[in-house]
Amino acid sequence: MLELHPDSGVPLYLQVAEGLREAIAAGVYSENEPVPSLRALSSEIRVNYHTIAKAYRLLEDDGVIARRRGGPYLVVPRPRDEAALELLRKDAEQLARRAHALGVSRSQATALLDEAMAARQPKEESR
Repeated sequence: MLELHPDSGVPLYLQVAEGLREAIAAGVYSENEPVPSLRALSSEIRVNYHTIAKAYRLLEDDGVIARRRGGPYLVVPRPRDEAALELLRKDAEQLARRAHALGVSRSQATALLDEAMAARQPKEESR
């Protein structure tokens, strides 16, 4: 289920679109498979139908979902690398905001990320 924060200042349609984008990137909805209908999602998360429709139009404009006339919205196939990067993009943006708020420099934040990535590589790759 999508997590919405009505008091965040971010419009609900953008929160819905971002939540669906993340769910698609995470594999909750597979390529060429339908996402929930407008009415079903509206009912499930208790958000106005027109708000959901606006979110779906945004995702359709971005090439994330597509619809044939009268049919369901389907997830558009994407290269695996692109989906993984899309999923990480939001985390990177949050990390950058937090580093900035804490006064951590770009080089310090990059070094921390490099350390974290190196710690997770198989020992053979790190040689």
